[in-house]
Amino acid sequence: MQEIESLFKKWFREYRKSKLLEPLVNLLLVIEKGRPAYFHGGEEETLIPYNTVLEFVKIINDNTSIKLKHTNRILYLKGSEVDNMTISDKNLGKVLGYSCADQTNFGDYNISRIGIEYNLTNSDFSITAEYCEASKVDFNKLKNECEKKNRIFNKILEPYNLKSELIIRKEDSISVRYNKLNNEDIPYIRSNIEEYVNDFENFYISDEKSFKQSETYKNLTNLKSLHFVKEIYKKAVIDNVFDKFYTGNNVEKVAQSLKNNDNKLWTAYYTIENSMKKSSSSKKSSSSKKSSSSKKSSSSKKN
Repeated sequence: MQEIESLFKKWFREYRKSKLLEPLVNLLLVIEKGRPAYFHGGEEETLIPYNTVLEFVKIINDNTSIKLKHTNRILYLKGSEVDNMTISDKNLGKVLGYSCADQTNFGDYNISRIGIEYNLTNSDFSITAEYCEASKVDFNKLKNECEKKNRIFNKILEPYNLKSELIIRKEDSISVRYNKLNNEDIPYIRSNIEEYVNDFENFYISDEKSFKQSETYKNLTNLKSLHFVKEIYKKAVIDNVFDKFYTGNNVEKVAQSLKNNDNKLWTAYYTIENSMKKSSSSKKSSSSKKSSSSKKSSSSKKN
């Protein structure tokens, strides 16, 4: 495997800070049998064209004894268990080596889950991530399994001065988060701010950079005007009204458009809010003058 080590050391030097690091690390883990297969999500998710990944696969197949195969964006070793399987949506979790491979109810956001992430330290890249239904697993047993897998990852990555960090956490369902936001439970919102940000990015402005430039992000993270934030959360996350705009369109462009619209919504909100404050202030001032006038009149009568 010296040929593989030399090849990947060269690539990791060249692409250390590139988005190519994520697929290259996953290809290495597949080759070294740290995971059975790797699914390359595609341009919209990773911004790395699938054909670019296949160019690296060709170099590996042409210049080493390792042979990789690919089916529907899933990459795996020739002759491996995956190579002898009929890959389908039902067994995709097992194919990719997920801890909760038998759980397929990923679309129900009203289920409380356990989030599992394997991230490359000192980088913005994730190796792989999955969710398990909290009610269907023993948390401590799952944690031990994930820690074992992370040790395997790190044994493979160590010669390349790379390291995987395991993050495993319990996550409430969206319905729970919405109820907490609706009740403006500040301590809960503050401690779960990352989950709220993820919800908005998944269902509303689906581009991290665009969302972080939005007024909704600013008010959410500053815990300001939450009564309006929750209205947007309901429309975006609970009612899922923005999903149709992304279908068949460029994610970044749609997100940018929604960000611009978001800022317009908040501008209108600020205008109305300021107007109401001025009106309230004017009424208080008027009331104060009437009270003062009444006192003067009463004093005059006494004299």
